[in-house]
Amino acid sequence: MKAAGKSKPDGRKDILDAAAVAFMEYGYAGTSIDMVADVLGATKGKIYYHFKNKTDLFLDVHRETMSAYIEAVEEVAKGPGTPLDKLRGVLMTLALQVMNRLPYAKVAVQGLDMHMSRSTTPQQRGVLREIIDMRDRGENLLVEIIEDGIARGLLRPCLPRLIVKPMLGALNWMTVWYRQRPDDTPEARQALAEALVDYLLNGIVAPTV
Repeated sequence: MKAAGKSKPDGRKDILDAAAVAFMEYGYAGTSIDMVADVLGATKGKIYYHFKNKTDLFLDVHRETMSAYIEAVEEVAKGPGTPLDKLRGVLMTLALQVMNRLPYAKVAVQGLDMHMSRSTTPQQRGVLREIIDMRDRGENLLVEIIEDGIARGLLRPCLPRLIVKPMLGALNWMTVWYRQRPDDTPEARQALAEALVDYLLNGIVAPTV
């Protein structure tokens, strides 16, 4: 499978796309730089020009995933609408991100525990902290929206920080059951995202809404 996507001038985006595909198919342990080069359709020297090793590459794929998530959801959260509108918009955005960027999403759910527990370089630890900070930022954003919705009577009283966990867990679980098909269309993905988000919101929307 060849990676697809717009390339940045230095070619790093193409490498990240290829690495995401390789990590998705073989997992971290089973992926080698040679495999990434094969997906990329280039020599591994091109990869080593930008990345020192597989761990650096994996962390950069993960960082790219989280960065795209945060950029997308913050745009929705800062936009117009009620807290319910924003909550729906953020969940829809995340669901569509999973479907439209499935290799990256699958890498993100592989987790960072394996790297947190190993010895890493100072630079890698810095990237790990950056990824965790972005993850926390995204969760806090959802918590704030839900708190605002409860205060306005749009959402049922609940523990926002607790309810965010299963919401995000359900979206992450899409990486297990969702498969891209040749006949997929943007409309089909939109409908699937709407069905899932409706289900997630069903238990939290206030009865009067």
